[in-house]
Amino acid sequence: MKRMFSFFLALALLAVLSGCGKQEPTPSKPDEPTPPPEEGITLTELNVEFVAGDRDTDALMQLKKELPPLLIGALADEGVTVGRVNVTFGASDEATADALARGARRIVLGLGGSATNDGGCGCAAALGVRFTDAGGRAFVPVGATLDRIAHIDASAARERLHGVRVIAMCDITNPMHGHSGAAHIFAPQKGADEAAVRELDRQLRALDETFRRELNASVAMLPGAGAAGAFGAGCVALLGAELRRGIEVVLDVVGFDALLADADLVITGEGRIDAQSTHGKVVGGVARRAHARGVPVFAIVGDVGDDAYGAYDAGVSAIFSINRLAVPRDEAKARSHIDYTHTLDDLLRCIRAAEQFKR
Repeated sequence: MKRMFSFFLALALLAVLSGCGKQEPTPSKPDEPTPPPEEGITLTELNVEFVAGDRDTDALMQLKKELPPLLIGALADEGVTVGRVNVTFGASDEATADALARGARRIVLGLGGSATNDGGCGCAAALGVRFTDAGGRAFVPVGATLDRIAHIDASAARERLHGVRVIAMCDITNPMHGHSGAAHIFAPQKGADEAAVRELDRQLRALDETFRRELNASVAMLPGAGAAGAFGAGCVALLGAELRRGIEVVLDVVGFDALLADADLVITGEGRIDAQSTHGKVVGGVARRAHARGVPVFAIVGDVGDDAYGAYDAGVSAIFSINRLAVPRDEAKARSHIDYTHTLDDLLRCIRAAEQFKR
């Protein structure tokens, strides 16, 4: 064989990050930054990871962990209850500002697990977008005050990002609002009750109308618009970003297509393969590209769902589970390394035997 290689998202990200700069960020602020919200969230609390890409012009940023289920505090003068002070101010804006200061010409934002619901307004405000209410007063919108926005001036941020390609990557296709939108699908996971969900969704609908009126931006139904509390929609409307599936961005960053040119086989995998595996996840993304070039794909996985076999229609050639014994999950987890090793060994022995058949 010319070459075989295994591809896992974790390893791909590791490959990207291993060549990245390790300098401490030195965030730069707009000349006239919008004041932070009364209940601000710091970069440290959000645990944002900033790395410079393999090239000096690249930067990638990703929220490394989810916020607590309910965000802290309340805005007493607004009467906002706990759980609705949802704001992206401080989430990725400091890292983005630092990337711009370093001369980055392409910025990749990883969206997801943010526990925010402000449509990205906080991040945009920190990058120079100015939000004013009906009285002309500037403020930073949060999840419960999006309907106060009367005017949006994104000129400063757009000028700052001139010539910079901003890519927002996510693995969901949910719209900005509605029953399958950001508030209804993700807010309950973060602790919001039914009343809060309805209010958060109403606020996002108001923001959608404001985007249309002020920016002539129709973004609510874009696949991924609802990611990270509608941060996806805000990235497009406020920052001129592109929304792309995360796996497609990662495959491009690691030069996956070039690797395929000299490959006989691709080995990929995940913990459980099921019907969702071909929709924006690693297995589906890898299989589609490999299949288009006639390269077979083997998926080595933990569990195999009853609905997993649609993966064959998406380009997967064969599925192998590493679960070799009927044991409880904790026991299976402890022996997963050796089980994977044996499964891979069995697979390679099968390939070698098949090669002998051709002789």
